[in-house]
Amino acid sequence: MGAMQDDVMHDWNNVPRRLHVQSFYMDETEVTNIMYMEYLSWLKKIFPPSDPNLKNIYIGALPDTLVWRGALGYMEDMVNNYLRHPAFAEYPVVGVSWRQAVEFAKWRSNRVNEKILEDAGYIKKGKSFQTSETKQTFDRDAYLVAPKKTYGGEIDSVQGTLRKDSLDVFAKVGDGVLLPDYRLPTEVEWEYAAGSFRQPRNYNIVRGKGKYPWRSRYTRSGKFKNIGNQLANFKQGKGDYGGIIELCSIAEPTHGYITNFGKAHIEGFGSIEGVVRGKKELHDFIIQNKGTIFFNIDDKKQREMLTGYGKKYAFGRFCGDIKGIRVNKSGALLSVGVEGVQINTKLFGDYNFANVMSAVLIGRVFNIPLEMIKDAIENYQPKNNRSQKIKTSKNELVLDAYNANPSSMELAIESFLHLEGDKLMILGDMLELGTHSAEAHQRVVDIIKNSGTEAIFVGKHFSNIEVGTKARKYNSVDEVITAFKQNPPCHKTILLKGSRGIALERVFPYL
Repeated sequence: MGAMQDDVMHDWNNVPRRLHVQSFYMDETEVTNIMYMEYLSWLKKIFPPSDPNLKNIYIGALPDTLVWRGALGYMEDMVNNYLRHPAFAEYPVVGVSWRQAVEFAKWRSNRVNEKILEDAGYIKKGKSFQTSETKQTFDRDAYLVAPKKTYGGEIDSVQGTLRKDSLDVFAKVGDGVLLPDYRLPTEVEWEYAAGSFRQPRNYNIVRGKGKYPWRSRYTRSGKFKNIGNQLANFKQGKGDYGGIIELCSIAEPTHGYITNFGKAHIEGFGSIEGVVRGKKELHDFIIQNKGTIFFNIDDKKQREMLTGYGKKYAFGRFCGDIKGIRVNKSGALLSVGVEGVQINTKLFGDYNFANVMSAVLIGRVFNIPLEMIKDAIENYQPKNNRSQKIKTSKNELVLDAYNANPSSMELAIESFLHLEGDKLMILGDMLELGTHSAEAHQRVVDIIKNSGTEAIFVGKHFSNIEVGTKARKYNSVDEVITAFKQNPPCHKTILLKGSRGIALERVFPYL
């Protein structure tokens, strides 16, 4: 553990070292508000704040709810409600100091072991909810050292069902009844658990399936029951907190690239102007800190937005620091010509041109030879249901079902229409469009009608639209699967495109 890269600040305060980690158990989830409130309630009952000699015990255990306050927004509702409101009962408790966490762990150890002794018959049921006259409570360590002094010497009155006549029976370490103390993890235990070392690790690269704690390289669930669900907020996108600007304040990026200002997640941003305003926060942060920006000079919005800023690099078809063109016909796998070198990708669709060009631009700015960039791009095999061209025993597929928004949907359809063969489009709903949803889905249907191509529309949004005679529509993927089990399409070229929540890839085994 320790530093894995050069110590550019020469602090050398985290020396790499090899440590042995013994087996340990860790809670599956964080300590929640309701757990901590149980602790506070117990303290308030045993050490009532109304007693001047005891009031600081309860007060000292209260979390600092003011941690919610910050310069990025109005958070008074969280200050006032987060700890105690039932809506946040199962959320992680915040504002707890190291000392408070240690005291909570000690309290939890005593209460859990007290409950174990009650269940095993060593202590009378319900004793943990009573206050003794001596104001003494159960302590695991004290019980093991001097059990007869438990509860201030009142052990005779609290003996459980294991007591034989007048003979007291006490639990010992050797009985295996009592649990060891709860505690905070050590630094090495925390790093080991956070790293999820289920596969070999090489410096800061985690290989195999162990990149995330749920034994996957991806942040979305692959389980059938909740396929596509986001498992954690690891994506440097809009996020669930203060937007991109807050993520920038955490990551402090020195370089940045915005792919486009399309209509993705427009429901959350409110409008296309909101999309631009939200994503532009990355540019604002980098400009303020005199960083480097990469951009598509063919994108009018980005071009105008960066007018006057000097520290930038551009790619484009006809101008820019890196210029490139498509060198093969539409419909085939994308091939791009850059600086006299042809890069033959395994990606489908003209809409991937910008992705290839941005990779070339960023690589060249960081002095990576063009031949190495070419080899890396050509060896990239698309997966995760992104721009995959697959041939099955019955059909040829273009599987691009990872996500969809109006911009990417129209570009995918445009590229697909250039393919040869008997074409079929299976298109799923575009989600998170809010009030723009009906208009966006109607536009897609109109494009398909004008093309005369056979289509299948999947989802509740498409189901509310008249799709024409050459198209069918289904409310869910399950309905499509049922239909294909009876009459699967054969000898067709098929496009699958839809939002992540539709999970169109489930249709793939039936094609």
